[in-house]
Amino acid sequence: MPFSPGEPLTQMKNPWPRDFTFFLLALLCGGFAQSFVEATFNNFLFESFRITDSQRALLELPRELPGFLVAFVSALLFFLCNRTLAGFSRVLTALGIILVGLFSVDYRVMLVWLFVFSTGQHLFIPVSADISMGFAPAGGHGKMLGRLAGVENFAGIVGALTVFLGFKYLRFTFSVSFAVAGFCFLASAAFIFLMKKNKPVPVKTRFIVRRQYGLYYWLTVLYGTRKQIFLTFAPWVLVSIFRQKVQVLAVLLLVAGVLGIGFKPLLGYLIDRLGERAILVTEGLLLIAVCLGYGFSRQWLPPNLALYGLL
Repeated sequence: MPFSPGEPLTQMKNPWPRDFTFFLLALLCGGFAQSFVEATFNNFLFESFRITDSQRALLELPRELPGFLVAFVSALLFFLCNRTLAGFSRVLTALGIILVGLFSVDYRVMLVWLFVFSTGQHLFIPVSADISMGFAPAGGHGKMLGRLAGVENFAGIVGALTVFLGFKYLRFTFSVSFAVAGFCFLASAAFIFLMKKNKPVPVKTRFIVRRQYGLYYWLTVLYGTRKQIFLTFAPWVLVSIFRQKVQVLAVLLLVAGVLGIGFKPLLGYLIDRLGERAILVTEGLLLIAVCLGYGFSRQWLPPNLALYGLL
């Protein structure tokens, strides 16, 4: 029986079609690689370049600029189907992180390689979601996204554990860590390229802004701002102020990944059941407490308690 995107996987004669298997393997490789980067990048910046807090903040400009440009880059690559574009983005990601690890002769050169890495990352995010939803049955897009996010989390757990063991007992260096990540991103690209190509969808470069969606636009801006500030400075606080090593960041990712395996599929189910509004409101309220803790824990608690509170 041929596979159709709207057909539940459990009702098929072959519940693991070829393309879906390759996509799972690509996500596993990518999740493993991403955990290497997330666990080591802030320590790499602090220990290799001794940058200040202001420099760390400014570094997000070349890192996040590709996120703004992704619509334009995707439009330029309109002739590629989403699977080819996903593979290409993984190749860029691999190239960027390998260059960061092996050829960052100084801080400014590193920013160039970081831009390449980030371009690949930001290109992959939307096409990955698009590919994922193509495997989902009708009405089950949230559940499918949650399940595949759980797969990436599992790979992240293995990656974080490898980082911990490598830096704790095997004398890993940042160069080794980024080279391993690059190889795994290349493996992810290879699995995606093995998938059957689908038809490219023409991309319109014209922006359409509708007044009735104004609140949604503002919420998106606020969400992106909050996310960027927190993801930038939460690990940076642990590294630069509390002087935590790579092993500690790896353990935190490990714990988060373990929780995410069950929680993200549950979150997808709750989105399908309760709707996006209820989930977004709950997330916002919880994050208020988290952000306040990171901002004022040193003023409210003794140093050791403050650190354990953040962890």
